[in-house]
Amino acid sequence: MKRTPIFIIMIVLFFMIFPNTFGMNIKYINNGILQKKIYLSKDGYISLMSLSKEIGSRLSWEDSIKRIEISRNEKKVTMLIGRPLIMYAGGRLRNLSKPPRIINGEVFIPADSLRVIYNELSIRGESWALIRKKQKDYSNIADNIFKINKRKNHRNIDVIFIDAGHGGRDPGCVANGLKESEVVLKIAKYVKYYLKDLSKTVRIILTRKNNTFVSLSNRAKIANHYIKKGYKCLFISIHANASISKRRYGFETYYLSPMPSNADARSTAVLENGALELDTEKKKKGNMHSILSKMLVEEYRRESVIIAGFIQKGLASKIGSHSKNRHVKKANFFVMRMVYMPSVLVEVGFLTNRREAGLLRRSYYRKKLASGIASGIKKFIQKFNKNI
Repeated sequence: MKRTPIFIIMIVLFFMIFPNTFGMNIKYINNGILQKKIYLSKDGYISLMSLSKEIGSRLSWEDSIKRIEISRNEKKVTMLIGRPLIMYAGGRLRNLSKPPRIINGEVFIPADSLRVIYNELSIRGESWALIRKKQKDYSNIADNIFKINKRKNHRNIDVIFIDAGHGGRDPGCVANGLKESEVVLKIAKYVKYYLKDLSKTVRIILTRKNNTFVSLSNRAKIANHYIKKGYKCLFISIHANASISKRRYGFETYYLSPMPSNADARSTAVLENGALELDTEKKKKGNMHSILSKMLVEEYRRESVIIAGFIQKGLASKIGSHSKNRHVKKANFFVMRMVYMPSVLVEVGFLTNRREAGLLRRSYYRKKLASGIASGIKKFIQKFNKNI
């Protein structure tokens, strides 16, 4: 049996006698490696206060959005109460099996968040042991933090939401004998049809199946319900454009940004948001916007930019000879601000342009549009599932 070196025994004895020396918090040493015990409750949660005390981290709490920041050695991770997500270096996100929660005024975090916290905040030569309370044999439980709640198909896209803008009492743009709500619903159904070969592994969901009114909050609830369950989702919103100038025409794809690309992008957002603003629950709007802008937007924006590029290229390949490529742009759309996933908004053309309205009236052209959008989605999924 290998003997423990005498200098390690001396170090252990020294810190047992003087535990607060140099501000260090040593529990025990095993083969020269600093060990820290983290206790796991029966329901799979860890006390954040106990964890922070054990590893010597700092906690920061922002009450307005229930945000927790855990920092140590100039690194940090961030979580939100009630949302099964954790953000770490570079704005990267990871789904959790359960959301952090508050019990009797104390914050508890799910056990699988410990894997990310360990990877980000542990120091060299340090290991953590995850221990169930009232468990007698602790000899084989070190490093279990790397085996907890592994998700099946975690990296793959599970659900695609096809959102036909407006609907029912909100017709959207009405021009040249067409209603935006009716045109985009037909295109959305074609998109779902062209994505049918993905149906074995991906669920394709329409946020509305007929010309009925669906509030913005309900569209968001439909989509965010799957995020809460740990699915990886995409949100594609389809609209038709309008302009004071009847000469303006073309197709463009937007991703979310508080700063629009240009004046045209700003006015497009104003037109689309004008009808949707009435649907937004004002008490929640500011809170959701804060959450998105402070924690989630950077990660989702990166993916949203990629999918916007693929969709725009797909549209250009199908209708580029009929319409103008107005390229990928950014703007602040409510419909994308409310969903917690990569999202884009596609403007398929201008109903206020007589020629383009004539094209949008024809089923063959709507099928071309849908085929282009579906082609972009498929290329993104292929890239995402393989590389991201």
